[in-house]
Amino acid sequence: MSQVCKKIRVRGRVQGVFYRGFAQQHAKDLQVRGWTCNEIDGSVTVFACGEEAQLEKLIERLHQGPIAARVDEVEVILADHEEWDDFVIKR
Repeated sequence: MSQVCKKIRVRGRVQGVFYRGFAQQHAKDLQVRGWTCNEIDGSVTVFACGEEAQLEKLIERLHQGPIAARVDEVEVILADHEEWDDFVIKR
């Protein structure tokens, strides 16, 4: 099984609503590795590596977000592979 990495940009009301923690929790549940961070424009970036099926499940959950969030747009692009041992929140 091959590993795929995707860079996901989530726009909407996604900062200050525990969105990065939500992404981290679900990524770890799905055994996806990578990171998430807030962007200066108010969006959140998620960089995720794992099996295609795992990433699709994560992306589906990112469309929903935590209860206080409002997800307006989720943009997904393939990314170059990076080695990560865990899924972390970047500050």
